[in-house]
Amino acid sequence: MYVQGGNMTHKTFRVCCYIGFMINMVILVFLLLNSCVSVPSGVDKDTHKKILSAIERVHWDEVYEVDWTGDGQFNCMDRAWAFYKYYNGQCKIVRNVKLNHAYIQVWTGNNWLAIDPGAYGYSSYTMRYVWGNYGYDGKDIDRTDVYIALYSKRGTYK
Repeated sequence: MYVQGGNMTHKTFRVCCYIGFMINMVILVFLLLNSCVSVPSGVDKDTHKKILSAIERVHWDEVYEVDWTGDGQFNCMDRAWAFYKYYNGQCKIVRNVKLNHAYIQVWTGNNWLAIDPGAYGYSSYTMRYVWGNYGYDGKDIDRTDVYIALYSKRGTYK
C-alpha cells in the first residue's frame, strides 16, 4: 500500500513519523532539563548559560565517545579537557586527590566555582551537589598547565 501523493509505503511513513516523534521528545527533555537547572548562588545568568552550554557539548562528546586523552576511555579527564576547550570564559582544570577525579573551577567574577562537567541532567552542576561532602574538601590541585602541555603535543589543544 502506498501513501497518497508519494511512493513511500505506509510502514516507511510510520517509521519516519516515529523517528520524528522521538527526536522531538529528546529536544523537549533537553529543554526541560536546562530550564530546571538552578542557578547557584553567586553566579550571574550569563555565566550560568555559558556553563550549561559547555556541559551540553561535553555531553555530546560523551555520547560519541570522543577520547581526548587517547587512553581508550571516556572519563572525567576527557570531560574536564572538553569543558576547558568549550567554555567561553576563565576556568581551570583541577584534580581532587581524595576522589582521584578531574573537574573544573570556573571564575564567577567573585570566586572560583567548582563544577563537575559530567553533570548533564542534574538539577545543579556544582561539585558539592553532584558529590556531596564525599571526598570534596576544597584542597585540590590545579592541573591546567599539565593538561595544556600534554594535549598541545597531541594536537588537541584549543
